[in-house]
Amino acid sequence: MRKKEVVVIGGGISGLSCAFFLKKRGIDFLLLEKSERVGGVMHSLEEEGYLLEEGPTTFMGMTPLIQEMIETLHLESRIITPAESSKKRYIYKHGKLHLVPLNPLHLFSSSLLSWRGKLRLFQEPLISPRKEGEEETIAQFFKRRIGQEAIDSLVDPFVSGVYGSDMRELSAQATFPRLVEWEIKFGSLFQGFLKNKEKKDRTLYSFKKGLGELALAVEAWVGGSILKKSQVTHIEKNEKGHFVLSIFRDGKTEVFETKSFICATPAYITAQMLQALDPKLATALLEIPYASLNVYHLGYHKKEVGGGCEGFGFLIPRSQKKKTLGVLWTSSFFQNRAPKDHLLLTVMTQGEASLEDVLEEIRDILAVKGKPSFIRSKKYLKALPQYTLGHFKRVERIESLAQKHPGLFITGNFLKGVSTLECIEHGFGTVVNYVHSSSHGEIHQKAI
Repeated sequence: MRKKEVVVIGGGISGLSCAFFLKKRGIDFLLLEKSERVGGVMHSLEEEGYLLEEGPTTFMGMTPLIQEMIETLHLESRIITPAESSKKRYIYKHGKLHLVPLNPLHLFSSSLLSWRGKLRLFQEPLISPRKEGEEETIAQFFKRRIGQEAIDSLVDPFVSGVYGSDMRELSAQATFPRLVEWEIKFGSLFQGFLKNKEKKDRTLYSFKKGLGELALAVEAWVGGSILKKSQVTHIEKNEKGHFVLSIFRDGKTEVFETKSFICATPAYITAQMLQALDPKLATALLEIPYASLNVYHLGYHKKEVGGGCEGFGFLIPRSQKKKTLGVLWTSSFFQNRAPKDHLLLTVMTQGEASLEDVLEEIRDILAVKGKPSFIRSKKYLKALPQYTLGHFKRVERIESLAQKHPGLFITGNFLKGVSTLECIEHGFGTVVNYVHSSSHGEIHQKAI
């Protein structure tokens, strides 16, 4: 039986973040990943001259934690930012693409809203704030603040494009906590924008060979502390209160003993691993819903696409009855993502959409003349965790049940943020929590 101070389960960005910050603190650990590579959905690959992202394409803002990772991993020279044209973003509505206003004043001249919709939107500072109390959906929150037309044209496409979900189901408090806080603190969203003193870097970043560079750099830096193609098949406690993990690897079972382990896998995978240890905790984890998502990469010769494709891309409101959620003009905002004189489109669709559906809709929207010369697809049955009504209560229950198992820590994008930077932040917090609890002679889970 092999012994480790800490075992991290899951080699996505959450688990890799934990591994990075554990090594920075000189802590003996082992990371287990069941697949043959690390990174999870953060996966970049090159095919036929195209550079593809199967998951996130960028991260927003150079926060202290991501900067620490980049500097430690010597990735400074690999950082890239999008072309200036990427500031142009569009929403598809009523058969054409409408430029998204870059600031509130541009809404006056925007074709996205009627004059009635604009007048209702600019009444937002006059709307009395709602008192803290019952949880609201995103649709309920924004309808109160900015009106139905504005949420259909501006909020809905963002929610469906980023979360792959319906704004009538997601919790406003869990998905947009800052905006809800602004209403309470400043009385309106406009006042919140004006009075908020926090300066946030909203620059988009990636790496020359895609975001997957970050995952590969962490793997190389951590070295032998990562075991791939290693699946956790059973977890139990021994008489000393330590965890005993059975791992299937290379056709045989290995056993590890550890005082602490960090689950950095999706909620439903974590539930499977913890079923024997704590059925109630496993059940609570299974209550986190997920949405399916398809990602299609389409390569076209430039002369075959009449839509121009200059900018970041476009989103589509559900009111337009399309199966496509959004399209990124990947080769327009990053260089060297497509062969010369070709375009790379990254298309996100609902889970049930077929390739034929996608090609037909893209042909109509962008005036495409021919068929794509390059097609690759990735389908995720459970892609994005959904912060539906009651999400905070579900997370509180998960954390409460986990506290009953000193040494067990849970992290991941299903808790408090789905973005790359939020996963890194929560991974860092998990390591800090571990260090703090172990330095006091006891290990316990504490919500961050």
